[in-house]
Amino acid sequence: MADEITEIEKAMETAVASVNSKRPTRRVPVKNQNSPTATISVSTNSIQPKCVDDDVSKLKAFVDGAGLAIKKADGKAYLLAEAWQYIMALKKLNARCECTDSRDEKGVLTVTVQCIITDKDGEVVADGVMQARSDEPWLADKPEFAAYGMAQTRAISRAMRNRYGYLARACGFQSTPIEETL
Repeated sequence: MADEITEIEKAMETAVASVNSKRPTRRVPVKNQNSPTATISVSTNSIQPKCVDDDVSKLKAFVDGAGLAIKKADGKAYLLAEAWQYIMALKKLNARCECTDSRDEKGVLTVTVQCIITDKDGEVVADGVMQARSDEPWLADKPEFAAYGMAQTRAISRAMRNRYGYLARACGFQSTPIEETL
């Protein structure tokens, strides 16, 4: 966790340093407890997140090259599960999924999957729990095993988003996995 925080801090420092010298600012008086006014600098323009480290650059190139993002009608782009799995490969992580299922009184299958992401030493770095139901519109006409697969896909994507959503955002994608928006 400490290494990840250090990685994020370095990425933020790089991003701030790259724009600070070129960013137009204006001085704004602000009241302070110890003096009548204090002055701070405020950015006057909006800057999109930039790819600032190797992992982010690699992710952006891979997603764009392989077409692993879907742009919705609102213009927002979401990563597919394979992009979240690519982050797992970059970070040398493994996923372990545990599944439970149940049926309601109408016979609808609900599958719940917990995904646990571990590092090379077996330490847990992230987890996520998601469900799929056999009566969802895109699963209703499919064999029941599709609900198990969808729940697993959602759980892996959610677990990776919980830890690495900042990578998606740094590349201009939404951090919500596309499977959660279906």
